[in-house]
Amino acid sequence: MLNLFAYTGAFSVSCAAGGARHVTSVDLAAPAIEAATRNVAHNALPAGVHEGVAQDVFEYLEVAKRAGKRWDIVIADPPSFASSRAELFGALRAYKKLHAAALSVLTPGGLYAGASCTAQVSPDAFRQTLAEGAARVGQRLTVVHEVAHAPDHPYAAGHLEGRYLKFVLCRALPLC
Repeated sequence: MLNLFAYTGAFSVSCAAGGARHVTSVDLAAPAIEAATRNVAHNALPAGVHEGVAQDVFEYLEVAKRAGKRWDIVIADPPSFASSRAELFGALRAYKKLHAAALSVLTPGGLYAGASCTAQVSPDAFRQTLAEGAARVGQRLTVVHEVAHAPDHPYAAGHLEGRYLKFVLCRALPLC
C-alpha cells in the first residue's frame, strides 16, 4: 500500500493493522514521516512493515514509475489545492495530475482512493478529475465506495462549499 501525503500515517497504520504486507508513507515534511513511523510503532506493528519517505509526492511518483514500482492500493489525500475560487482551475489541474501519476504506479486491477478537502472543488468536479486523470494513463475507474462528511460534521444548506470533504475508492481497469 502506498500512502501519498501521508502526514502522520493514519491510513498507513490502518492498512498495516488490517493485514497489508508493506506500507509506504510519502510526505514532504520529514517531521510528519517521523510521526508516521512512531505511530506504526505505537500500534505494535512490525517495524519492517512500514517505510517512510520524506519527499515531494510528485517527484516520488515519477521516480517510482521509472523504476517500475507498483502497489496494490494507493491512497492520495493531499492538502487543499486551492484557498479561493480564483485558484479553482489550478486545483482541478493538480488533481488530474495527481490521479494520473498515482494510477501510473497502481497494480492493474488495484484500488485507488482519492481524497479532497478543497472547498472550491465540488464532488462532481472531483469525480471528473478522477476520470480524466485515469484516462491520461489509459485506465478507467469504477467507483467502489464514496463518502463525504460524517453526520457529526454538518454544513449549512446554503453553503455548498461546506461539503469540502470527498473520498472516493475506485478500482482501476484498462480502457475498453
